[in-house]
Amino acid sequence: MRLIQVCWELDKTNVERETQGLYEAMQVYGLREGLIITMYCGDSQLSVVEGANIIPCWKWLLI
Repeated sequence: MRLIQVCWELDKTNVERETQGLYEAMQVYGLREGLIITMYCGDSQLSVVEGANIIPCWKWLLI
């Protein structure tokens, strides 16, 4: 199982909401990693929960 959170843009105004939702789901399902896919990541210095990986949509589509 893999957890994926998708948002249009990840920035300082919504990073807490997006990562907390992913973190809570990780706890419920007992997973150590989750993925946040975003069209735009405005700030590369965002603080996210441990185990949350951020990847732009174009890169995820290449996987």
